[in-house]
Amino acid sequence: MSISTDETHSGLPDDGAAAAQAELQQKKARPRSRRRNRCLVPVALTAGCLLALNAALTLFITDLRAPRVVTFDMKGTLDAFMDQSAKQTLSPEAASALSARFSGAMSASLAAWQAGHNGLILVAPAVVAGAEDVTPEIQRDIAARMREDGE
Repeated sequence: MSISTDETHSGLPDDGAAAAQAELQQKKARPRSRRRNRCLVPVALTAGCLLALNAALTLFITDLRAPRVVTFDMKGTLDAFMDQSAKQTLSPEAASALSARFSGAMSASLAAWQAGHNGLILVAPAVVAGAEDVTPEIQRDIAARMREDGE
């Protein structure tokens, strides 16, 4: 005699398992409650709005903190200084002092521009394209610093 899977060891059918299976099928067939459906849409909209706000805020902060990349023609600036200083008749000590003043003025000007503009200054040959050239602005600042130091 074989025992079927619907029967217990005593040979009687298992009424508890059949009732549980019927209840499970009834739950699956039952639609969602109206209360749950009313709540689902506002919760989904709120979550979507918060996600969009978070993404926009993140983009704004990362864009705000990104440094501005610019170029500076250091070789051209040094060549212009050397041409101007070669036209003057200076003693070796005076030429050395003038070069030290120029070097200090250029370093201070580059550091001031970089700090004031949240920028990254690269020499012109290092950049192929796409960066703004701030050479004239920095050269004017160097000239102003040289005049201040000379007085």
